[in-house]
Parts: sequence; structure tokens; C-alpha cells
Amino acid sequence: MADVTPQPDSELEIPAQRRGLEGLRSPLVWVVIAVAALLLIGNTILRTEFRAAAVEQARSDMEQLLRSYEGNIEQRFLNIETTLQSLALLIGTNEYSPRETHLLLRQAVQTLGIVRVIGVTDHTGMVVRSSRSDPAPAVSLAGRDYIDYYLAGGQAPRFLSAPVVNLVDNQWQVSLSIPVRTRSGDLWGVISAAIDPRLIIDTLAPVAESGDFVTLFYEDFRLISRLPWIEDRIGTSLADAEIFRDLARSAEGRVAGVYTGRISGDRRLGAATRLFHDKLVLSTSRPLEGALGFWPVLELVA
Repeated sequence: MADVTPQPDSELEIPAQRRGLEGLRSPLVWVVIAVAALLLIGNTILRTEFRAAAVEQARSDMEQLLRSYEGNIEQRFLNIETTLQSLALLIGTNEYSPRETHLLLRQAVQTLGIVRVIGVTDHTGMVVRSSRSDPAPAVSLAGRDYIDYYLAGGQAPRFLSAPVVNLVDNQWQVSLSIPVRTRSGDLWGVISAAIDPRLIIDTLAPVAESGDFVTLFYEDFRLISRLPWIEDRIGTSLADAEIFRDLARSAEGRVAGVYTGRISGDRRLGAATRLFHDKLVLSTSRPLEGALGFWPVLELVA
């Protein structure tokens, strides 16, 4: 009997691998692949552009927010400076008794809001007038830079100290001082205001958003106060933080962008500026994803 070899009688019996290779040769398949690739590339580009636009908008919003904070803090420090100048003129006349001077100082403290005490030293650094009491506490402030500067002949119209601990109540403060001079121009003494770090930053609490950091620094980036409050870091230098390295190099004294938080360690959108005669630095930041707001939703849709 003759050997009969079965022959495939339909396309179904063609090996699958062969059919697959032949399918790839189809122009339609390559068109579909090309379209899919273009869509993927286009989607990636759009997502990148949308995110960049979202970051830029959030950065602009953060700068606007910082300007409002800056105006608040700047004005309060200018009010303190103006008040001290007026008091210095009155005290320099020697026309007010110790009791009258005490009452003037106490009223000024109550009016300014963020000042804990105002004191006046003589030309040796000894406290001779105080808003705390009459007679004034028997304390010498000689050795404090904001007093010694004028006792040594300093001529600047003001001196703002880094954060220091008060010698009477052992509380943190920054001190703003100006000279008290007689009508002839001789140094009578120095008047200074002890500004409370917590009271400063608490003025911004009603308008700050949850999750935001608002931080005030001395000119060399030593921390004065932060919202939320963290007392144990007062006086700590954050000069090595990414945002402050940028600020130190900035000719405008103002920066904004995406940074790594020096304390929190997360990626944050932040802005920082110098203020009050460049003696202070104010910054604000929030978590990057929170700052972008609607972007995560758009990213999912894309």
C-alpha cells in the first residue's frame, strides 16, 4: 500500500509561530504600533509640560503668600524701631522722671504686641529704666552685643541681635536697640526692645495654611522662630539648607523653587526673602504634592 502523508488542508494547521511572523509583516500592525508609540510619547510630554506648568503656578502663588507674610513682619519691626526712636528722644531730654519713663515704656510694650520688655541702660550698660518695674531690675547688659556696639562708639541707627536668652526671665528674644543721646549728641545710654520669637510668628498663624512652615531667621540663617513652633531649635544655623544657599547667592535677596526640607527632609515648594534692612530672613514652604493641588488628579487622568 502506498505511503500517504497527510497535507494541511486549511490555514488553521499552519504553525502559530509562522502565522505570528507573517502577521507582523502586515502594514496595518506597524501603523498601530507607531500610533501607540506616538501616543505614549505625546502623553509623557504633555504630563511633563503640565507638571512644569503646575509647579510654576504654585511657585508664583508661594511668592505672593510670602510677600503678605513679609509685609506683616516688616511693618511690626518698623513700628518697634519708630517707637524706640521716639522714646530715645524723650529720655535724652532728661525731662522725665524714672516713674514717668517706666509708664511710657510699659505703654509702648502693650501697644507693640510682640515686645516682651523695653529697657534703657546708661553709658556703662547698667539698666536704669524698664517697662517691667520702677525701680528697674539691677541688671547689667554690658557684654551683650546690642548694647556694647553703642558703648564702643557704633554709629548705625539701629542694631538687631541674633536670638539670645534674656538675663531676667531666661526666655528667648531678639533685641532691637538704638542709642539714646543728649541734645548735644553725647551718648546717654541705649534703649532696647526684647522681641518675643513666639509672639512674632504667632501673628501669622491665623492666615497660614495647615502643613505650611513659616520660619524667621537672623541674617546669618540662625533660626529665630517657626510656625509650627519648635523652641528647641532656636539659635540653630540652617545656612547649609538648599534654599538658603540659593538666597545667599541671590542678588535680589529673594528666591523660590523646589527644595529638600532641612529639618523635615521631604521635597517642598519654598520661598525665602530678606527683610528689615536685610537683618532678617523669612521663608515659607509646603510639601510639593500638596502645593501642586489639582496636579495629581490631572496626572491620573492623563
